[in-house]
Amino acid sequence: MSPPPLTTEPVNDLPVLMHLLHDKLCYDKLFDQLMPRHGNWQGLSPGQVLVTWLVHILSERNHYMSPVQTWADQVSNTLAGVWGQALRPTDLTDDRLAEIARQLSRDEIWQPLEQQVTRQQIRVYALPVERVRLDSTTVNVYGDTEAAVLFQRGYSKDHRPDLRQFKGMLAALDPLGMLVGADVVPGNAADDGLYVPLVERLRTTLPARGLSYIGDSKMGALATRAYLQ
Repeated sequence: MSPPPLTTEPVNDLPVLMHLLHDKLCYDKLFDQLMPRHGNWQGLSPGQVLVTWLVHILSERNHYMSPVQTWADQVSNTLAGVWGQALRPTDLTDDRLAEIARQLSRDEIWQPLEQQVTRQQIRVYALPVERVRLDSTTVNVYGDTEAAVLFQRGYSKDHRPDLRQFKGMLAALDPLGMLVGADVVPGNAADDGLYVPLVERLRTTLPARGLSYIGDSKMGALATRAYLQ
């Protein structure tokens, strides 16, 4: 009798990441509740595609879309075991990933997903919720696309006024540093007006009262202090 065929796959940290994102935090189920698949969507669900892509980003330290399919082909049996189905050639194409990214850019998808993910993490890990630290940062973009909405020239914290940039407004539990809120805005947006919208959203996710919000001097704008009071 001939020996059974053997397949070798470099699973590395994939089972651990899958366990965290799929089993404990349920990212795929949360996303699928907000973005049900339409009739022509076959194979992995949108949430399963999202989690697989996140695992690739974390494991390979690469956020580009193009290598995801090749990487998945190298661990296809492991992924099939996790999802309970074999992967189709079209499950992780650039088109599928671009559609996931497009859906995440919509406020009606991103904001409730952010809210549910934060609540899930706090519940699963029993995190203390007392202080929230807010701050913004800028990210340089090596391109000069005039039509880009987000990529604008503004005050550069990286001292590169020659480059376009976008700005991220972040909120994290203090002192853990765990992200609980994020907004991405054009690179020429002023910081002053970014605090209140993020705090308003956090109040629907975290306890509405009793939290201390911590920020830099730009948080001292009169309208921001009046709202917090």
